[in-house]
Amino acid sequence: MDREILERYVKGNATKSERETVLLWAASSPENSKELERLRADLVFDHLPSTPAPDYAVKRLRKEIHKSSREESNESNDENGRSSAGRGQGNILTIIAKVAAVLFIPLLAFSLYQSVRLNEVRDEFVAISGHTQGEGEDSLVYNVHTGVKGLVDLPDGSKVWLNSGSSVRCPARFASDQRDVVLEGEGYFIVKGDPEWPMLVRTKRNITVKVTGTEFNLSSYENDSEFKLTLVKGNVTILNSNNNTETIVTPMEEIVIPDRASIRQHKQQADIHVSTAWKEGFLLFDNTPMEQVVKRMERWYGVSFIIKDSSILNNNFTAEFKSESLSQVLDFIRKSSFIGYKIDETTVTLSKL
Repeated sequence: MDREILERYVKGNATKSERETVLLWAASSPENSKELERLRADLVFDHLPSTPAPDYAVKRLRKEIHKSSREESNESNDENGRSSAGRGQGNILTIIAKVAAVLFIPLLAFSLYQSVRLNEVRDEFVAISGHTQGEGEDSLVYNVHTGVKGLVDLPDGSKVWLNSGSSVRCPARFASDQRDVVLEGEGYFIVKGDPEWPMLVRTKRNITVKVTGTEFNLSSYENDSEFKLTLVKGNVTILNSNNNTETIVTPMEEIVIPDRASIRQHKQQADIHVSTAWKEGFLLFDNTPMEQVVKRMERWYGVSFIIKDSSILNNNFTAEFKSESLSQVLDFIRKSSFIGYKIDETTVTLSKL
């Protein structure tokens, strides 16, 4: 992968096509993902501030060194006639060690931070362990509450990243003919390939995704008005029991199936960055209707919204956030859309300014 493209991606200056290229490249192997994170760390280190120590610290250090030097001179021999220069040197070394410690502490903190960021995608997720549910002892359910995301290892070695307020259910051991999984909410699937052992990802919308080994993002929240699948690589088949249709989706395609029968399903070119930004830790809105903005913020921050003026929902919103707090995001909305807000514990009230 061209380093200049990777640097533009890390700095946030990459084009849409470059972002997609980098994401596909990083997802293709653990080595590529680690290389991308090493580049993130390198760029951060390159921009660490390099400022001289304050004068008071320098003067204090000189004073301590001079004091130790005088002690070394005055105590050149101890009561047994043995040289105590080693003690004086020890004092100086102690001071140097203290200075090194002062320098080391922030570097240690930064190193700890970077050790987390080197596995950024995985570490932003909570590892979820399955547990039995219902009358069958071989049924596993994985739940992720609002405000967090979770990484799930399925019994066959496949992986699912679950977005906030999502869950996945499956047997503790898959059947020999197929792998049945039930998703509620949103998940990013990396399915272990086996053409003779298909995985069927079912949803409450009576829509099933049939895969034999592929990578895709599937969103099917119960309180959303549509089913949406974004295919990163491989091939999948959409089985819609509502109208008995089968639709084949190919890489870099996105299919949207509205709940309303009067609106037809449609395919479109996928914007991988927009559809999978949540997996990378981004809260991203791309000309998103305010109704969807509110729902996604409720899941992202674990809060509930009250809309005082329904005209607020007529707005569309575009922005990208990485680690901003709820109040910071709301401040941005207030300034850009003239929408006021009030936060009361876990309830947010929106009103027109």
